[in-house]
Amino acid sequence: MALICIVSVAPRAAARETSATESGFGFALLTNGELIRFKPTNVSSVASVRLSNAALVPTDGHLLALTHDALIVLVQPAIGDAQVISIDPVTLRVQKRINVGDSAVTVRSIAVENVSGSMYLFENSVAPGQPSTQPQGAFIEVLDKDGLSVRDPDVLRDSDGKAWYIFDAVLSHDQRYAYVSYHGSCSPPTVTGCTTGADSYEVDEHRLACTTSPVQGGVGCIAQVHGQITPLRDDTVLATTGNGPLIRLSAGGRLIRRYDARLHGEHLLHFALTPKQDQALVIGACAYGGGLSMITLKSGKAVVSGKSRKSSRRLCGSRIAVSSGGSVAISENILPVATVSPGKIVILNAARRRVRTIRTSADPIDLLLS
Repeated sequence: MALICIVSVAPRAAARETSATESGFGFALLTNGELIRFKPTNVSSVASVRLSNAALVPTDGHLLALTHDALIVLVQPAIGDAQVISIDPVTLRVQKRINVGDSAVTVRSIAVENVSGSMYLFENSVAPGQPSTQPQGAFIEVLDKDGLSVRDPDVLRDSDGKAWYIFDAVLSHDQRYAYVSYHGSCSPPTVTGCTTGADSYEVDEHRLACTTSPVQGGVGCIAQVHGQITPLRDDTVLATTGNGPLIRLSAGGRLIRRYDARLHGEHLLHFALTPKQDQALVIGACAYGGGLSMITLKSGKAVVSGKSRKSSRRLCGSRIAVSSGGSVAISENILPVATVSPGKIVILNAARRRVRTIRTSADPIDLLLS
């Protein structure tokens, strides 16, 4: 791809005494380019740093990743090239900026390998700021921890007149597979470019690993998926289906189980797993009926809360995250697409009760809790 520029910032001489994981921090990247850090249990612990002076592309991919010594942030401005920024998670000091992509590419999501620090960038072949309805292909670019290209990009989907808009993209726990879901516009007048479904891709073999076949054009090889797809530690994956249930799949896309979230009439696209991966928390969109569904994966039982007409009791949003201690953060974005208007993050304690609200200068586009 384009020439990669690396800018390093010398760290302070004094060493940190605690890591972000040990301190239980949460992080949110906002559409206006601001990163905020907070503690779910401490109302006065909010700190922030501005990473971009330009508004960011509102996307649903993973933009935040926490390694053993840094917070990795993917910043994709609506105008200009994307950057991968390494930040000290305790001091919020910028350690390194790496320019990635180019003017003809929008980077939608990032995944970081646990051991090597290699970065997987999931990209669409469309200029930043262009409508997601525009025809675009999808591909993976792999960089080492210093931002140098490891190999030629892997093409997941050629455009072929379709909008292969990357909604979610993640690596399996063993980094063998990449899972990528699509959500191109299916509303008139752009239905000809409509895409949905997901692909399972064998990273080292450079090939699709799906065992199922799409029923029509514009559908990924795991046709049931619509929205978020997340790998579990047992090598299965959990995914949303939009208006239907959550589903559990094999790595190759074979259906294993369905889970009824009991949030009927919703367009469900986002969920979070508890640290033990024994429960999925599914959040309803504010533009629909809202509600929080807590599904026990072993029994399939779903308990719904926060489905109320009273704003003080209602739970809704787009992003949702769970901390190692059980606290929950929900970005209460009112519209389906994040905006630069002021937003808020709702915090629930481990008992799933609302304990505080964090006001933000713009809508969050990603959340991460340690």
